[in-house]
Amino acid sequence: FGSRGSAHCIHAIVMADSVGVADAASLCDEGPPLDAEPSAMSDDDAQSVVDEVPVEHGTDDADAPKSKKELKRARAEQKRLEWKEKQRAKRKRQRSSGTGGTSGGGWRWRQFDANAKQNEAEGATASSTCTDIPAVDASSTGAAAAQLHPSAEVADKEAKREARASKKAAELADFKDRCAAGTTVVIDLEWENSMSEKELKSLVQQLLFCYSANRGAAHPVRLVFSGVAADSFTGQKLRKMSGFETWPLEVLEGPYIDGFSKEQLVYLTADAEDVLEGFAKDKVYIIGGIVDHNRLKGVTMAKAEDQGIATAQLPISQHVDMGAYSRVLTVNHVLQIVLERQASSNWRQVFEKCIPGRKK
Repeated sequence: FGSRGSAHCIHAIVMADSVGVADAASLCDEGPPLDAEPSAMSDDDAQSVVDEVPVEHGTDDADAPKSKKELKRARAEQKRLEWKEKQRAKRKRQRSSGTGGTSGGGWRWRQFDANAKQNEAEGATASSTCTDIPAVDASSTGAAAAQLHPSAEVADKEAKREARASKKAAELADFKDRCAAGTTVVIDLEWENSMSEKELKSLVQQLLFCYSANRGAAHPVRLVFSGVAADSFTGQKLRKMSGFETWPLEVLEGPYIDGFSKEQLVYLTADAEDVLEGFAKDKVYIIGGIVDHNRLKGVTMAKAEDQGIATAQLPISQHVDMGAYSRVLTVNHVLQIVLERQASSNWRQVFEKCIPGRKK
């Protein structure tokens, strides 16, 4: 305070509580008059006055103005607390009145208690009336019932299984009858040594197409695979197919010449001079199982001549203009022509449907 006005400033501080800070500061700045006598207040009295001055706490951070974000968060928290309090009071009223809720004596629990008491009373009455009935061995009666009356679920599954098996057998029998009514087609698979592994894989794929087409045809043929030795590449690939052993077709491990008479055999080859007019039921038509991309020209014709069997070509050039394209077709395309010809007598429609568009 300085040497002159210590007592005067202490008095100004005391007056700040009543007259305001600005007035007290002005008094402190003015100081005592120059002709005034020094205060007679001792240092101990001055200290006691200072101790009596009230001190305000918490005015540094708490009274600082808050941001809009903090005010918004505070209002949201206040609303949340108010909502929770209302919900708590609502649940309390419901429990006390018994008009809802999952606990606290609601009507559901009172109804449950009433039903339980009624059932208990009825059970006691029933047990009292049945005390004279002799006990029965549950295990023996259960075993007898299981033997005499199988479960409905097991019986239903068994009936469905038998129905499926019966339907499948009937369809297979019908397919074999339709095959017997058609002509016989042999796919000659005795050319394995003349093809590469890639060509053999392509041939196996064409054989699968042949079987699929014949299986779904309205007028199927009696399909025969000849020359399928057990150790051959084609035979191994075919036998890896799921269910191949049960396919409705004939598989000959030996050559076709040993399975049919020469008078029945007709080798279908584009090099033949005779043109085929139709497929006879008493004939066996041979399709060469070859994938060579025109490498092995004339080999099927030469084989037929060596074996002394008849040859014929399909009447493609008489009904379709193939231009400069080769008349050699894939195995599955030739079989498709035979199947379609059995269903239709129009060669042109058959070729339009079976010959690939790239060759027309």
